[in-house]
Amino acid sequence: MLDSLANDNWEDFRQRYNHTYCWLVRGAERLFVYLNDIDSERVKFSMGNGMTFAANADSGTTFEFIPIDRGWYNTTDGSVLHLSRVPERQFRRGISDGNTILADASLFPTDLSFKRLSSIFNLPKQWAQPFVEGNANAFSKHFAYLPSGKLVFHHVEIGRFNNGSFEVDHQFLQEVSDVFRRRNLQLPIKGH
Repeated sequence: MLDSLANDNWEDFRQRYNHTYCWLVRGAERLFVYLNDIDSERVKFSMGNGMTFAANADSGTTFEFIPIDRGWYNTTDGSVLHLSRVPERQFRRGISDGNTILADASLFPTDLSFKRLSSIFNLPKQWAQPFVEGNANAFSKHFAYLPSGKLVFHHVEIGRFNNGSFEVDHQFLQEVSDVFRRRNLQLPIKGH
């Protein structure tokens, strides 16, 4: 969702986007930023290196807000993170502390930080990670392999990696097989 700060929409813009993570769109380039503060005259935003900038209202500066798409994501450091939405906070759009839960491979909530989120959104090919036993891997938004050997559907264990193959609950066997086929993963899989 693209939006820009204007004098006639600043109150709505502030309610929807203050303290959210988004892309600053400059031509074909997109920079991951955090909106620190919004008032009637400008929007202040920061980048991962801590530098803060401002864009004036009605300047045409465009931001692309990232919807919270529930699921597992690979990161640039080789771990996996799970994003989900806090349902009671619908007024704020985009990813923010007030409406987003981030969980790590231990399935426990973790801090929502610029560093963690940019490790997801700056990864060029999200589901192209090769499978290595013992390394976390998000096969798709729905399915992830965790370092403990578990295969999970969001937060529910549906299988394990044992003796060189995945053993998956029968009800998920077809879906997991389809994900492996689409990713061109030649991994042995069987139902149990």
